[in-house]
Amino acid sequence: MMNRVRRLVAAGFAPLGGRCMSTYAGISKQGLTIPPEIASFLPAGRVARRPPLHEVRSDLIGDDVAAIPKPRIPPVPDSLNPLALYLESESYYARLRFELENPDIFTGRPNFFFKELDKHLKGLREREFTVFTGKTGTGKTTFIAQYTLGYMLDQKEPTPTMWGSYEMGNQKLVKMKMRQFMFAKNPALGMQTSKSVDDLLLESLDDVSAEFRKLPLYFLNTKRAFDLGSLRSVVQDLGIKHMVLDNLQFIAGEVGVGNKKFDCMDDLVRNLRDFADEYDLHVTLIAHPRKENARKLTIQSLFGSGKLSQESDNVIALQLPDRAESRQTRLVQILKQREGGNLVETKVVYNPRTCLYEEISPNPFLPDTD
Repeated sequence: MMNRVRRLVAAGFAPLGGRCMSTYAGISKQGLTIPPEIASFLPAGRVARRPPLHEVRSDLIGDDVAAIPKPRIPPVPDSLNPLALYLESESYYARLRFELENPDIFTGRPNFFFKELDKHLKGLREREFTVFTGKTGTGKTTFIAQYTLGYMLDQKEPTPTMWGSYEMGNQKLVKMKMRQFMFAKNPALGMQTSKSVDDLLLESLDDVSAEFRKLPLYFLNTKRAFDLGSLRSVVQDLGIKHMVLDNLQFIAGEVGVGNKKFDCMDDLVRNLRDFADEYDLHVTLIAHPRKENARKLTIQSLFGSGKLSQESDNVIALQLPDRAESRQTRLVQILKQREGGNLVETKVVYNPRTCLYEEISPNPFLPDTD
C-alpha cells in the first residue's frame, strides 16, 4: 500500500473533490507542467497543496496512476501577464521618450576636479553603488578624498557627503582634505616652495577651516562598529547624497572571521546596494583587490565573491601605468559602468605637495580578460 502511495505522490498529484491536480512547479511523470505563475490564475478550489502521505484518499490509489484524469489548464490572458503588462504600459514609453529627449536632466552632479572622468560616468547619480579599488600604495584614499571633495565644491548644489574612514582614521583624512581644499581654492599657494605645506596650512588655518566647515561634510565615528541600520535617520535628517566607506575589508573584518568574513562582505554589499535605492543616495565603497602578480587590475581582481561586482553600478580602478611613465602618474580606469557602458582610462598626475591629482587625457581601452 505504501509503495502505491509513494508512486502517486511522487507523480505530483493531490486529491481534491474526486479529481487530482499537480501542485508543484515542474514536470510530473505524466508530463503535466504547471508553473507557479499559471497555477495562480486557475479557478479557486482547483489547486491544493500536496497533503501528507496519511491524508491521501485510498479510493484514488490504484496500479494505473496514469488513468487519473488530467485537468485542463486555461491559457493565461495577455492582460494578466506581468511582463506584457509592463512592456505595453504607456507610462513606460512616455518616460523612455522623456529620458531620450532630455539626457541632461538625468546627468548626475558634476565633479570640480575630474571633468573628463565625470563626463563618462555621467556625474554622481543617486541610487547607484560604486566600487573603487587599487593596489596597496597606489593612492586610493588620496584620490577618493579629492574625488569626493570635487562633488562638494559645486557652488550651486554642494553634495552632502558622509565619510567612514575605517582604515586611515578621521583625523588624518580631515588633514588631507583641508590640504586639498586649500590648494583647490588658492592654486597659487602650490607654487610657493619656500615654505612647507604644513607651514602654509598653519598660516591660513583659521580662514581655511572657516570655509572648510561650510562644506556639507560629515564623518562617521569609526571607533564604533559599523551599523548601517543606525544611519537611516541620520541620512534622512542631514540629507546625505553621497556615502563613502573605506574600506570593505576593514568593516567586514569587525564582525566576521574565516569563511564567515566572506558572508559578512556579501551581506554588507547587498545592504549597501539596497540602502542607496531606499534613501536616494550614491554609495562609494573602497575595496582592496586580491593579492596577485599582474600589474593591471581587472574586474575579476576584486577581493571576495562575485557579488561585489554584480551588485555594483560602477567599478573604478586606480592603476599603475607602464614602467616608462613618471612615478607620480596613475591611470583611472572604468572597469564597469551599468548606465552608459563607456570603458575609458584617464591619465592623472599626482602632486605630492598639494595632495591633488590633475587629469591629462582620457582614452578608450579594452580591459584585459586574462
